[in-house]
Amino acid sequence: MSPPHSPTDGRKMVLYCQECGHDSPTTGDWNESPDGDEVQYNCPECGHLVTRRPREEPRHVPL
Repeated sequence: MSPPHSPTDGRKMVLYCQECGHDSPTTGDWNESPDGDEVQYNCPECGHLVTRRPREEPRHVPL
């Protein structure tokens, strides 16, 4: 079953909540929480765990 169509159609890097159908870009309104070497992305609507992704290492900016 595919997710319902929404205003984010056509965008890349969109996450979908399988519980309630909420969708948003990966940089959108997801509740992020660190979990060891990963970050958990939870739905802001229903709280469902949508995905886990590796933590990004901070980028060092040369002085």
